[in-house]
Amino acid sequence: MALSFYALLEAALLVLNGIAILHRERFLKKYGLGAPSHSFDGSNSVKDQVVSLIFAVETVMRMPLIAINIVVIVFKLILGLIDISVFEKIYEVEQALHAHDTKPCIEWCQYHQSRLRQIKSRMEVVARQQEIITLIEQGNIPEAVAYVKKYLVPIAKANFSDDLRKTMGAIAMPLVESRVRNPDFHDEKRYEKCAEFFIKEAYRLYQIPDVSALSVIVQMGLSAQKTPICEPDHKTPLSEQTCVVCRPDVWPLAEGLPYAHVDNARILCSFNGTVCNDDENIPYLFPSGHVIGLQAINTLKRDDNKIWDPIMKKEIEETEILRLYFILLSTVTEYIPSFLMSQKDPEAEAAESKAMEEEMNPAGNGAYGSLLGKQEYSVGQYIRQRAPEVEFRVGDVVFHPKLEFRGVIIGWDEQAIAPEKYIKVAHGDNKHFSTQPNYAVLIDTRDRFTPQMSYIVQENLRLEKGTIWHPLVDKFFEGFDEQRQKYILRPIYKQWYPDD
Repeated sequence: MALSFYALLEAALLVLNGIAILHRERFLKKYGLGAPSHSFDGSNSVKDQVVSLIFAVETVMRMPLIAINIVVIVFKLILGLIDISVFEKIYEVEQALHAHDTKPCIEWCQYHQSRLRQIKSRMEVVARQQEIITLIEQGNIPEAVAYVKKYLVPIAKANFSDDLRKTMGAIAMPLVESRVRNPDFHDEKRYEKCAEFFIKEAYRLYQIPDVSALSVIVQMGLSAQKTPICEPDHKTPLSEQTCVVCRPDVWPLAEGLPYAHVDNARILCSFNGTVCNDDENIPYLFPSGHVIGLQAINTLKRDDNKIWDPIMKKEIEETEILRLYFILLSTVTEYIPSFLMSQKDPEAEAAESKAMEEEMNPAGNGAYGSLLGKQEYSVGQYIRQRAPEVEFRVGDVVFHPKLEFRGVIIGWDEQAIAPEKYIKVAHGDNKHFSTQPNYAVLIDTRDRFTPQMSYIVQENLRLEKGTIWHPLVDKFFEGFDEQRQKYILRPIYKQWYPDD
Protein backbone atom coordinates (compact mmCIF):
# COMPACT_ATOMS: atom_id res chain seq x y z
CA MET A 1 0.00 0.00 0.00
CA ALA A 2 1.35 3.43 -0.94
CA LEU A 3 2.52 5.54 1.96
CA SER A 4 0.66 8.84 2.25
CA PHE A 5 2.51 12.14 2.43
CA TYR A 6 1.08 12.84 5.86
CA ALA A 7 2.28 9.45 7.09
CA LEU A 8 5.75 10.40 5.92
CA LEU A 9 5.55 13.67 7.83
CA GLU A 10 4.33 11.88 10.93
CA ALA A 11 7.23 9.43 10.74
CA ALA A 12 9.66 12.29 10.23
CA LEU A 13 8.35 14.13 13.27
CA LEU A 14 8.69 11.00 15.39
CA VAL A 15 12.35 10.70 14.39
CA LEU A 16 12.93 14.39 15.05
CA ASN A 17 11.38 13.97 18.46
CA GLY A 18 13.80 11.13 19.17
CA ILE A 19 16.76 13.23 18.05
CA ALA A 20 15.63 16.05 20.30
CA ILE A 21 15.35 13.70 23.26
CA LEU A 22 18.86 12.38 22.69
CA HIS A 23 20.55 15.77 22.36
CA ARG A 24 18.81 18.10 24.80
CA GLU A 25 19.75 16.51 28.12
CA ARG A 26 21.58 19.57 29.43
CA PHE A 27 18.51 21.80 28.99
CA LEU A 28 16.26 19.34 30.76
CA LYS A 29 18.65 19.00 33.70
CA LYS A 30 18.95 22.77 33.89
CA TYR A 31 15.22 23.11 34.39
CA GLY A 32 14.88 20.13 36.71
CA LEU A 33 13.09 17.85 34.30
CA GLY A 34 15.55 14.99 34.77
CA ALA A 35 17.32 12.88 32.19
CA PRO A 36 15.49 12.49 28.89
CA SER A 37 13.75 9.30 27.95
CA HIS A 38 15.26 7.40 25.03
CA SER A 39 12.01 5.71 24.10
CA PHE A 40 9.79 6.40 21.14
CA ASP A 41 6.55 5.38 22.76
CA GLY A 42 4.86 8.73 22.03
CA SER A 43 4.26 9.56 25.71
CA ASN A 44 2.74 12.96 26.46
CA SER A 45 4.81 13.87 29.52
CA VAL A 46 5.83 17.48 30.11
CA LYS A 47 9.44 16.50 29.53
CA ASP A 48 8.75 15.03 26.08
CA GLN A 49 6.59 17.96 25.06
CA VAL A 50 9.29 20.47 26.01
CA VAL A 51 11.97 18.53 24.14
CA SER A 52 9.84 18.29 21.01
CA LEU A 53 9.05 21.98 21.18
CA ILE A 54 12.74 22.89 21.51
CA PHE A 55 13.62 21.00 18.37
CA ALA A 56 10.61 22.30 16.47
CA VAL A 57 11.56 25.88 17.30
CA GLU A 58 15.15 25.35 16.18
CA THR A 59 13.86 23.98 12.88
CA VAL A 60 11.44 26.88 12.40
CA MET A 61 14.17 29.40 13.20
CA ARG A 62 15.79 28.51 9.88
CA MET A 63 13.02 30.46 8.17
CA PRO A 64 13.22 34.27 7.89
CA LEU A 65 10.14 34.96 10.03
CA ILE A 66 12.09 35.96 13.12
CA ALA A 67 9.46 38.22 14.68
CA ILE A 68 6.71 35.62 14.43
CA ASN A 69 9.01 32.93 15.75
CA ILE A 70 9.88 35.02 18.81
CA VAL A 71 6.19 35.49 19.59
CA VAL A 72 5.66 31.74 19.38
CA ILE A 73 8.65 31.03 21.60
CA VAL A 74 7.68 33.59 24.23
CA PHE A 75 4.13 32.27 24.19
CA LYS A 76 5.46 28.79 25.00
CA LEU A 77 7.61 30.19 27.84
CA ILE A 78 10.81 28.50 26.70
CA LEU A 79 12.75 31.57 25.61
CA GLY A 80 15.68 30.58 27.82
CA LEU A 81 16.11 27.23 26.11
CA ILE A 82 16.82 28.60 22.61
CA ASP A 83 19.82 30.74 21.61
CA ILE A 84 17.79 33.15 19.49
CA SER A 85 20.61 35.67 19.11
CA VAL A 86 22.49 33.29 16.79
CA PHE A 87 19.61 33.08 14.35
CA GLU A 88 18.83 36.78 14.68
CA LYS A 89 22.39 37.71 13.73
CA ILE A 90 22.42 35.29 10.79
CA TYR A 91 19.16 36.76 9.55
CA GLU A 92 20.45 40.33 9.99
CA VAL A 93 23.63 39.65 7.99
CA GLU A 94 21.70 37.81 5.28
CA GLN A 95 19.30 40.73 4.79
CA ALA A 96 22.21 43.19 4.69
CA LEU A 97 23.90 41.19 1.93
CA HIS A 98 20.69 41.17 -0.06
CA ALA A 99 20.77 44.97 0.29
CA HIS A 100 24.39 45.02 -1.07
CA ASP A 101 25.81 45.90 2.35
CA THR A 102 28.80 43.79 3.39
CA LYS A 103 29.64 45.67 6.61
CA PRO A 104 27.56 43.44 8.99
CA CYS A 105 29.02 40.34 7.32
CA ILE A 106 32.61 41.58 7.72
CA GLU A 107 31.95 42.47 11.37
CA TRP A 108 30.53 38.97 11.92
CA CYS A 109 33.62 37.44 10.29
CA GLN A 110 35.98 39.46 12.48
CA TYR A 111 34.05 38.49 15.61
CA HIS A 112 34.38 34.79 14.69
CA GLN A 113 37.82 35.17 13.11
CA SER A 114 39.59 32.42 15.05
CA ARG A 115 36.87 29.84 14.53
CA LEU A 116 36.54 30.68 10.84
CA ARG A 117 40.29 30.23 10.48
CA GLN A 118 40.04 26.81 12.12
CA ILE A 119 37.43 25.60 9.63
CA LYS A 120 39.32 27.31 6.74
CA SER A 121 36.35 29.41 5.73
CA ARG A 122 36.53 31.83 2.76
CA MET A 123 33.66 33.92 4.05
CA GLU A 124 35.59 37.12 4.77
CA VAL A 125 37.51 36.83 1.49
CA VAL A 126 34.25 36.54 -0.46
CA ALA A 127 32.72 39.49 1.40
CA ARG A 128 35.81 41.65 0.78
CA GLN A 129 35.74 40.69 -2.90
CA GLN A 130 32.27 42.20 -3.25
CA GLU A 131 33.61 45.56 -2.06
CA ILE A 132 36.56 45.35 -4.47
CA ILE A 133 34.35 44.42 -7.43
CA THR A 134 32.11 47.40 -6.70
CA LEU A 135 35.15 49.70 -6.80
CA ILE A 136 36.30 48.11 -10.09
CA GLU A 137 32.89 48.62 -11.71
CA GLN A 138 32.94 52.26 -10.54
CA GLY A 139 36.34 52.70 -12.20
CA ASN A 140 38.05 53.52 -8.90
CA ILE A 141 41.12 51.32 -9.51
CA PRO A 142 43.55 53.09 -7.11
CA GLU A 143 41.18 52.68 -4.19
CA ALA A 144 40.57 49.05 -5.19
CA VAL A 145 44.33 48.38 -5.11
CA ALA A 146 44.65 50.09 -1.72
CA TYR A 147 41.70 48.06 -0.39
CA VAL A 148 43.34 44.82 -1.53
CA LYS A 149 46.64 45.69 0.15
CA LYS A 150 45.00 46.73 3.40
CA TYR A 151 42.28 44.10 3.85
CA LEU A 152 42.53 41.21 1.37
CA VAL A 153 46.27 40.43 1.32
CA PRO A 154 46.56 39.78 5.11
CA ILE A 155 43.75 37.19 5.11
CA ALA A 156 44.18 35.63 1.65
CA LYS A 157 47.92 35.51 1.00
CA ALA A 158 48.60 32.37 3.03
CA ASN A 159 45.53 30.19 2.49
CA PHE A 160 43.54 31.71 -0.38
CA SER A 161 46.19 32.75 -2.89
CA ASP A 162 44.01 31.75 -5.85
CA ASP A 163 41.31 34.21 -4.76
CA LEU A 164 43.95 36.89 -4.34
CA ARG A 165 45.42 36.31 -7.82
CA LYS A 166 41.99 36.29 -9.43
CA THR A 167 41.05 39.55 -7.72
CA MET A 168 44.31 41.26 -8.71
CA GLY A 169 43.81 40.07 -12.28
CA ALA A 170 40.34 41.62 -12.35
CA ILE A 171 41.87 44.93 -11.23
CA ALA A 172 44.68 44.81 -13.79
CA MET A 173 42.60 44.04 -16.89
CA PRO A 174 40.01 46.32 -18.54
CA LEU A 175 36.48 46.06 -17.16
CA VAL A 176 35.09 44.66 -20.42
CA GLU A 177 37.67 41.87 -20.46
CA SER A 178 37.13 41.16 -16.76
CA ARG A 179 33.42 40.64 -17.35
CA VAL A 180 34.26 38.03 -19.98
CA ARG A 181 36.94 36.22 -17.99
CA ASN A 182 35.30 36.54 -14.56
CA PRO A 183 31.53 36.39 -15.14
CA ASP A 184 30.92 35.31 -11.53
CA PHE A 185 32.58 38.51 -10.28
CA HIS A 186 30.21 40.73 -12.26
CA ASP A 187 27.06 38.65 -11.93
CA GLU A 188 23.95 40.71 -11.18
CA LYS A 189 23.05 38.26 -8.42
CA ARG A 190 26.50 38.09 -6.85
CA TYR A 191 25.25 39.53 -3.55
CA GLU A 192 22.44 36.96 -3.41
CA LYS A 193 25.02 34.21 -4.00
CA CYS A 194 27.21 35.74 -1.30
CA ALA A 195 24.22 35.60 1.09
CA GLU A 196 23.68 31.92 0.28
CA PHE A 197 27.36 31.22 0.88
CA PHE A 198 27.17 33.06 4.21
CA ILE A 199 24.24 30.90 5.37
CA LYS A 200 26.21 27.73 4.56
CA GLU A 201 29.32 28.98 6.35
CA ALA A 202 27.33 30.15 9.38
CA TYR A 203 25.66 26.75 9.67
CA ARG A 204 29.06 25.10 9.32
CA LEU A 205 30.50 27.33 12.03
CA TYR A 206 27.69 26.51 14.47
CA GLN A 207 27.65 22.85 13.33
CA ILE A 208 24.09 23.13 12.07
CA PRO A 209 23.37 20.71 9.19
CA ASP A 210 22.79 22.32 5.80
CA VAL A 211 19.69 20.18 5.38
CA SER A 212 17.28 19.83 8.26
CA ALA A 213 16.56 16.41 9.71
CA LEU A 214 12.94 16.80 8.62
CA SER A 215 14.04 17.26 5.00
CA VAL A 216 16.34 14.22 5.18
CA ILE A 217 13.63 11.96 6.59
CA VAL A 218 11.06 13.11 4.02
CA GLN A 219 13.52 12.51 1.18
CA MET A 220 14.32 9.04 2.51
CA GLY A 221 10.61 8.24 2.63
CA LEU A 222 10.05 9.47 -0.93
CA SER A 223 13.08 7.59 -2.24
CA ALA A 224 11.79 4.38 -0.64
CA GLN A 225 8.56 4.78 -2.65
CA LYS A 226 10.06 5.97 -5.95
CA THR A 227 10.12 3.58 -8.93
CA PRO A 228 11.41 4.01 -12.51
CA ILE A 229 7.85 4.52 -13.77
CA CYS A 230 7.04 7.35 -11.36
CA GLU A 231 6.20 10.68 -12.99
CA PRO A 232 3.98 13.67 -12.10
CA ASP A 233 0.32 12.74 -12.50
CA HIS A 234 -1.62 15.85 -13.50
CA LYS A 235 -4.72 13.97 -14.67
CA THR A 236 -5.84 12.11 -11.55
CA PRO A 237 -7.40 14.24 -8.76
CA LEU A 238 -5.19 14.47 -5.67
CA SER A 239 -7.83 12.77 -3.54
CA GLU A 240 -7.73 9.69 -5.80
CA GLN A 241 -3.96 9.36 -6.30
CA THR A 242 -2.39 6.31 -4.68
CA CYS A 243 1.31 7.07 -5.25
CA VAL A 244 2.74 9.83 -3.08
CA VAL A 245 5.75 10.29 -5.39
CA CYS A 246 3.59 10.94 -8.47
CA ARG A 247 1.66 13.77 -6.82
CA PRO A 248 2.39 17.03 -8.72
CA ASP A 249 2.98 18.88 -5.45
CA VAL A 250 5.46 16.25 -4.21
CA TRP A 251 7.25 15.43 -7.47
CA PRO A 252 9.64 18.45 -7.29
CA LEU A 253 10.99 16.98 -4.03
CA ALA A 254 11.32 13.46 -5.44
CA GLU A 255 12.54 14.21 -8.98
CA GLY A 256 16.25 14.13 -8.20
CA LEU A 257 16.10 11.32 -5.64
CA PRO A 258 17.33 7.77 -6.37
CA TYR A 259 14.93 4.90 -7.04
CA ALA A 260 13.99 2.40 -4.37
CA HIS A 261 16.32 -0.61 -4.31
CA VAL A 262 14.51 -3.94 -4.12
CA ASP A 263 16.48 -7.19 -3.86
CA ASN A 264 13.52 -9.54 -3.42
CA ALA A 265 10.54 -8.11 -5.25
CA ARG A 266 7.01 -9.44 -4.90
CA ILE A 267 3.89 -8.74 -6.93
CA LEU A 268 0.88 -7.69 -4.89
CA CYS A 269 -2.72 -7.95 -5.98
CA SER A 270 -4.09 -4.47 -6.73
CA PHE A 271 -7.50 -5.46 -5.36
CA ASN A 272 -6.81 -7.03 -1.95
CA GLY A 273 -3.05 -6.59 -1.47
CA THR A 274 -2.26 -10.31 -1.23
CA VAL A 275 1.00 -11.72 -2.60
CA CYS A 276 0.68 -13.27 -6.07
CA ASN A 277 2.39 -16.55 -6.94
CA ASP A 278 2.27 -19.30 -9.56
CA ASP A 279 0.29 -21.71 -7.36
CA GLU A 280 -2.66 -20.45 -5.35
CA ASN A 281 -2.83 -16.78 -6.39
CA ILE A 282 -1.85 -16.61 -10.06
CA PRO A 283 -1.42 -13.00 -11.29
CA TYR A 284 -3.47 -11.68 -14.22
CA LEU A 285 -3.02 -8.41 -16.10
CA PHE A 286 -6.22 -6.39 -16.53
CA PRO A 287 -6.80 -3.95 -19.44
CA SER A 288 -6.31 -1.07 -16.99
CA GLY A 289 -2.69 -2.18 -16.49
CA HIS A 290 -3.24 -3.40 -12.91
CA VAL A 291 -2.32 -6.90 -11.74
CA ILE A 292 -4.98 -8.83 -9.81
CA GLY A 293 -4.56 -12.26 -8.26
CA LEU A 294 -6.70 -15.33 -8.95
CA GLN A 295 -8.16 -15.26 -5.42
CA ALA A 296 -9.60 -11.81 -6.04
CA ILE A 297 -10.72 -12.72 -9.57
CA ASN A 298 -12.83 -15.58 -8.19
CA THR A 299 -14.79 -13.03 -6.16
CA LEU A 300 -15.11 -10.67 -9.14
CA LYS A 301 -16.53 -13.20 -11.60
CA ARG A 302 -19.97 -12.50 -13.06
CA ASP A 303 -22.35 -14.50 -15.24
CA ASP A 304 -21.72 -15.17 -18.94
CA ASN A 305 -17.94 -15.43 -18.54
CA LYS A 306 -17.58 -11.82 -17.47
CA ILE A 307 -15.38 -10.30 -14.77
CA TRP A 308 -15.90 -7.06 -12.88
CA ASP A 309 -12.93 -4.72 -13.32
CA PRO A 310 -12.63 -2.88 -9.97
CA ILE A 311 -10.29 -0.29 -11.48
CA MET A 312 -12.28 0.65 -14.59
CA LYS A 313 -15.59 0.04 -12.79
CA LYS A 314 -17.09 -2.08 -15.58
CA GLU A 315 -17.55 -5.69 -16.71
CA ILE A 316 -14.99 -7.19 -19.08
CA GLU A 317 -14.65 -10.50 -20.90
CA GLU A 318 -12.47 -13.25 -19.41
CA THR A 319 -10.45 -13.25 -22.62
CA GLU A 320 -9.39 -9.64 -21.99
CA ILE A 321 -7.18 -10.52 -19.01
CA LEU A 322 -3.70 -11.98 -19.52
CA ARG A 323 -1.96 -14.60 -17.41
CA LEU A 324 1.42 -13.42 -16.09
CA TYR A 325 4.42 -15.64 -15.41
CA PHE A 326 7.11 -15.20 -12.79
CA ILE A 327 10.55 -15.11 -14.36
CA LEU A 328 12.47 -13.05 -11.83
CA LEU A 329 16.13 -12.71 -10.96
CA SER A 330 15.84 -15.06 -7.99
CA THR A 331 14.75 -17.80 -10.40
CA VAL A 332 17.21 -16.89 -13.12
CA THR A 333 20.23 -17.99 -11.10
CA GLU A 334 18.85 -21.54 -11.00
CA TYR A 335 18.81 -22.10 -14.75
CA ILE A 336 21.43 -19.78 -16.29
CA PRO A 337 24.62 -21.83 -16.91
CA SER A 338 27.45 -21.06 -14.56
CA PHE A 339 29.61 -19.62 -17.34
CA LEU A 340 27.05 -16.80 -17.67
CA MET A 341 26.94 -16.11 -13.95
CA SER A 342 30.65 -15.85 -13.16
CA GLN A 343 33.88 -14.51 -14.58
CA LYS A 344 36.22 -17.34 -15.68
CA ASP A 345 39.24 -17.62 -17.89
CA PRO A 346 38.56 -18.55 -21.56
CA GLU A 347 39.92 -22.09 -21.17
CA ALA A 348 37.57 -22.85 -18.28
CA GLU A 349 34.63 -21.42 -20.21
CA ALA A 350 35.51 -23.47 -23.30
CA ALA A 351 35.75 -26.66 -21.22
CA GLU A 352 32.38 -26.03 -19.64
CA SER A 353 30.85 -25.24 -23.01
CA LYS A 354 32.19 -28.51 -24.43
CA ALA A 355 30.70 -30.45 -21.53
CA MET A 356 27.34 -28.82 -22.18
CA GLU A 357 27.54 -29.66 -25.86
CA GLU A 358 28.20 -33.34 -25.10
CA GLU A 359 25.17 -33.51 -22.83
CA MET A 360 22.73 -31.61 -25.02
CA ASN A 361 19.59 -33.10 -26.52
CA PRO A 362 18.80 -31.12 -29.70
CA ALA A 363 15.32 -32.54 -30.13
CA GLY A 364 13.60 -30.53 -27.44
CA ASN A 365 15.73 -27.52 -26.63
CA GLY A 366 14.74 -24.02 -27.72
CA ALA A 367 15.11 -20.38 -26.79
CA TYR A 368 12.21 -20.84 -24.38
CA GLY A 369 14.63 -22.95 -22.37
CA SER A 370 16.63 -19.84 -21.54
CA LEU A 371 13.63 -18.70 -19.54
CA LEU A 372 12.72 -21.73 -17.45
CA GLY A 373 14.64 -23.96 -15.06
CA LYS A 374 14.02 -27.20 -16.97
CA GLN A 375 16.78 -29.56 -18.01
CA GLU A 376 15.00 -30.29 -21.26
CA TYR A 377 14.97 -26.57 -22.11
CA SER A 378 18.48 -25.19 -21.53
CA VAL A 379 20.32 -22.19 -22.97
CA GLY A 380 21.94 -22.71 -26.37
CA GLN A 381 21.18 -26.39 -26.90
CA TYR A 382 21.38 -26.34 -30.71
CA ILE A 383 23.06 -24.13 -33.30
CA ARG A 384 20.73 -21.73 -35.14
CA GLN A 385 21.65 -21.11 -38.77
CA ARG A 386 20.49 -17.89 -40.35
CA ALA A 387 16.88 -18.34 -41.51
CA PRO A 388 15.13 -15.94 -43.94
CA GLU A 389 11.85 -16.01 -42.02
CA VAL A 390 13.57 -14.93 -38.78
CA GLU A 391 13.33 -11.15 -38.87
CA PHE A 392 15.20 -10.31 -35.65
CA ARG A 393 18.52 -11.51 -34.24
CA VAL A 394 20.04 -12.00 -30.83
CA GLY A 395 21.11 -8.62 -29.49
CA ASP A 396 18.37 -6.66 -31.28
CA VAL A 397 16.45 -4.16 -29.17
CA VAL A 398 12.70 -4.64 -29.70
CA PHE A 399 9.37 -3.18 -28.58
CA HIS A 400 6.05 -4.92 -27.86
CA PRO A 401 3.33 -2.49 -29.08
CA LYS A 402 0.44 -4.31 -27.39
CA LEU A 403 1.96 -4.73 -23.93
CA GLU A 404 4.11 -1.60 -24.28
CA PHE A 405 7.50 -2.75 -23.10
CA ARG A 406 11.03 -2.71 -24.50
CA GLY A 407 13.49 -5.58 -24.41
CA VAL A 408 16.54 -7.23 -25.91
CA ILE A 409 16.50 -10.61 -27.65
CA ILE A 410 18.65 -13.31 -26.03
CA GLY A 411 17.47 -16.27 -28.14
CA TRP A 412 15.11 -17.37 -30.92
CA ASP A 413 13.56 -20.45 -32.56
CA GLU A 414 12.18 -20.75 -36.10
CA GLN A 415 9.07 -22.22 -34.50
CA ALA A 416 7.89 -22.15 -30.90
CA ILE A 417 9.65 -24.80 -28.81
CA ALA A 418 7.92 -24.69 -25.43
CA PRO A 419 5.62 -26.80 -23.24
CA GLU A 420 2.11 -27.29 -24.60
CA LYS A 421 0.66 -25.74 -21.44
CA TYR A 422 2.59 -22.52 -21.98
CA ILE A 423 1.67 -22.31 -25.68
CA LYS A 424 -2.00 -22.85 -24.88
CA VAL A 425 -2.06 -20.02 -22.35
CA ALA A 426 0.25 -17.59 -24.14
CA HIS A 427 -1.03 -18.08 -27.69
CA GLY A 428 -4.68 -18.83 -26.95
CA ASP A 429 -6.64 -19.20 -30.18
CA ASN A 430 -3.74 -17.90 -32.28
CA LYS A 431 -2.48 -21.31 -33.33
CA HIS A 432 -0.38 -19.81 -36.12
CA PHE A 433 1.86 -18.24 -33.43
CA SER A 434 3.45 -21.65 -32.88
CA THR A 435 4.65 -21.87 -36.48
CA GLN A 436 6.23 -18.41 -36.45
CA PRO A 437 9.66 -17.49 -35.07
CA ASN A 438 9.53 -16.96 -31.30
CA TYR A 439 12.03 -14.95 -29.27
CA ALA A 440 13.34 -15.03 -25.70
CA VAL A 441 13.43 -11.41 -24.51
CA LEU A 442 14.84 -9.62 -21.46
CA ILE A 443 12.22 -7.00 -20.54
CA ASP A 444 13.38 -3.49 -19.66
CA THR A 445 12.96 -2.82 -15.92
CA ARG A 446 11.86 0.73 -16.72
CA ASP A 447 8.71 -0.79 -18.24
CA ARG A 448 8.31 -3.65 -15.74
CA PHE A 449 9.47 -2.87 -12.21
CA THR A 450 10.72 -6.39 -11.46
CA PRO A 451 13.32 -8.09 -13.73
CA GLN A 452 11.35 -10.28 -16.16
CA MET A 453 11.81 -12.33 -19.34
CA SER A 454 9.31 -13.52 -21.92
CA TYR A 455 8.94 -15.78 -24.99
CA ILE A 456 7.24 -13.71 -27.69
CA VAL A 457 6.01 -14.43 -31.21
CA GLN A 458 7.59 -12.44 -34.04
CA GLU A 459 4.49 -10.55 -35.19
CA ASN A 460 4.15 -8.94 -31.74
CA LEU A 461 7.59 -7.31 -31.92
CA ARG A 462 9.19 -4.45 -33.82
CA LEU A 463 12.70 -3.01 -33.80
CA GLU A 464 13.52 -0.28 -31.28
CA LYS A 465 16.55 1.90 -30.54
CA GLY A 466 18.40 2.50 -27.30
CA THR A 467 19.76 0.41 -24.46
CA ILE A 468 17.89 -1.89 -22.10
CA TRP A 469 17.93 -1.89 -18.29
CA HIS A 470 18.01 -5.43 -16.94
CA PRO A 471 20.35 -7.11 -14.41
CA LEU A 472 21.18 -9.93 -16.85
CA VAL A 473 22.19 -7.84 -19.87
CA ASP A 474 25.88 -8.05 -18.94
CA LYS A 475 25.64 -11.83 -18.59
CA PHE A 476 24.62 -12.32 -22.23
CA PHE A 477 26.34 -9.39 -23.92
CA GLU A 478 29.77 -7.78 -23.72
CA GLY A 479 28.77 -4.36 -24.99
CA PHE A 480 26.41 -2.22 -27.07
CA ASP A 481 27.09 -1.04 -30.63
CA GLU A 482 25.78 2.54 -30.81
CA GLN A 483 26.05 2.70 -34.60
CA ARG A 484 24.12 -0.53 -35.24
CA GLN A 485 21.90 -0.08 -32.16
CA LYS A 486 22.51 -3.69 -31.22
CA TYR A 487 24.03 -5.60 -28.32
CA ILE A 488 27.22 -7.61 -28.91
CA LEU A 489 27.04 -11.28 -27.91
CA ARG A 490 29.61 -12.78 -25.61
CA PRO A 491 31.89 -15.18 -27.56
CA ILE A 492 30.92 -18.18 -25.42
CA TYR A 493 27.25 -17.60 -26.26
CA LYS A 494 27.73 -16.69 -29.93
CA GLN A 495 28.58 -20.31 -30.80
CA TRP A 496 24.86 -21.11 -30.69
CA TYR A 497 23.98 -18.13 -32.92
CA PRO A 498 26.97 -17.91 -35.33
CA ASP A 499 25.10 -15.79 -37.92
CA ASP A 500 23.74 -13.26 -35.45
